[in-house]
Amino acid sequence: QSYSLLVWLHPSNTTMEATMYREWKTICEQRGIILLAPKTSTRTGWTPNHAEYVRDVVADFREKYNVAASRTAVHGLGNGGEFAASVAFRVPELFRGISLASAALKDAPPEHSPEFQVQFHLIYGDRDPDGGLVQRTAAGLSKLKFPVTLRKVAGHRKGYPPTDAVEEMARWLDTLDRL
Repeated sequence: QSYSLLVWLHPSNTTMEATMYREWKTICEQRGIILLAPKTSTRTGWTPNHAEYVRDVVADFREKYNVAASRTAVHGLGNGGEFAASVAFRVPELFRGISLASAALKDAPPEHSPEFQVQFHLIYGDRDPDGGLVQRTAAGLSKLKFPVTLRKVAGHRKGYPPTDAVEEMARWLDTLDRL
């Protein structure tokens, strides 16, 4: 059996270990998903130089475990999401999907091409102050012909998405190799 791989890149100042464990443990066991969560060595968060570190961690992990390259995605919340997208843009051969929660793109993605076949999954709350930026990101990606799943969570502000949105993200990850 090959596993899906979700690479979690945490926001600044918190790894969110307890939240990620609580939200993903059962889903990972049921669906055959591996959650890989490297940590930054700096208290202030990820820097552009950490992209190579993430690349090396993911490449090493994929050598040791039977991971489906076509079901490998990077995921982040807030500024961790911004960094997740920048890593995927710098090493596009590693990721088939980019899942962002309460995060908009700061940089334009590479041109949609056979070499960069990535799909996006964007989640935000209807009370999230950055919700408009997330919506504009989704519209811009759609104009560039990228497949985009946009999920607005009713009654949610900022922070990690609720369980039903996490389950939807897991289903999206499972289908990356079929879309």
